[in-house]
Amino acid sequence: MGYFDNLKDKTEVVFLSMMELGWEVQRWSGAINQFIKKHPDKRCIVATFVDRVDLYSNCEIYPIYVDGLYTRKRPDMYKVHHLDKGEEEGIIANLQENYPKAYLCRPPTSKYGRWLFQPEEQDFEFLPRSNNKKVINNLLNDKKSITISSRHRIDCTQRNWYDFHWYTLFDMVKDFNVFVTGTFGGYIRPTSKMPHCHCLEDYNTEGTSTIGLTIEAIKASRVTVGQQSGVPVLSLQLGTPVISWGHEKHRHTVEENPKGTTCYFFEDPSYSISPEIIYKQILEMIK
Repeated sequence: MGYFDNLKDKTEVVFLSMMELGWEVQRWSGAINQFIKKHPDKRCIVATFVDRVDLYSNCEIYPIYVDGLYTRKRPDMYKVHHLDKGEEEGIIANLQENYPKAYLCRPPTSKYGRWLFQPEEQDFEFLPRSNNKKVINNLLNDKKSITISSRHRIDCTQRNWYDFHWYTLFDMVKDFNVFVTGTFGGYIRPTSKMPHCHCLEDYNTEGTSTIGLTIEAIKASRVTVGQQSGVPVLSLQLGTPVISWGHEKHRHTVEENPKGTTCYFFEDPSYSISPEIIYKQILEMIK
């Protein structure tokens, strides 16, 4: 029995999408987009955090605003991302008030295996609003573009790369046009003396979102670079090659790479690989 089988007789559905980013990209959003595409006769609403809205298309969006969301400790990736019970209940009450006839479809509340849906059951095309692409196009130049995800976690701090490694890498890639994202919350920003680097959140304006800009930046890039996290996973779904490092090579090169996108992954359980090695691989992959 498919997870969405009970939606066959529903004419109006609200999808609650408030998971950890990698899980929303990999386990949930693609399936929702495919469902929407297959059922144009249904009214579909996606309730998600305001910076995630561009993961979804051809549907209504109910943006969720939560103060200080990304300054909190480790999310429960299987349940609602970062929220306490009272916040979650308040959001659901608002949804029921705004969409009284809709069926509320939620992700599972316990671990459901690596793939809740098989890759062929998901649509990973991702079509952000047009303003996102316009912003990225305006940042393109005659240099080759790359995307760097310099994530700096407040949870699992042992998975952070040293700050000075990021600064070294930012300086090394000065001959490239560099899009920098953390998606979302904490990440290491390049200094003002690195004009070749563009922090995407600084370009977030009306009709865009950080995830929308990140998607379009990845599409415009030759490679995406970052330790294992949601942005490299997103790049794998979009078909842009990845350079990554961390402690789960098979997961990030095979399990979470259904398209078989090129992924050069350094096994680095201590997250201490030198930036010189990463830079050398960048040059090798986009020569």
